[in-house]
Amino acid sequence: MVVTGEHNGRPMDGLNGGVMTVDAGHFEIKTASGAVLSGILDVDMSMQPPHLDMLHADGMRWEAVFDVDGTIFRLNYVAAGGPDPRPTGFATLPTNEESLIVLQRADP
Repeated sequence: MVVTGEHNGRPMDGLNGGVMTVDAGHFEIKTASGAVLSGILDVDMSMQPPHLDMLHADGMRWEAVFDVDGTIFRLNYVAAGGPDPRPTGFATLPTNEESLIVLQRADP
């Protein structure tokens, strides 16, 4: 579940409560506003931080970095082909289009 987010160095509280589910290389995101996004994941664990590409069913692709600490999953991404390269860390700035999402794993 999304517990916090930011874009352009500013909070994105409207995302709080959204849910991301991952299963066998596929993802589904149910946003707090009710939209559903789905697609395929491509993970590269050889990079530091690890890279994650999210190819959406509609053809859009996000290029991201991620990390996991216990039940916390952080994902910082940009739209592929946009003005900014793949993020390299976990903070956004007013001068880029990175979006940082922090999720808390739900109890099983």
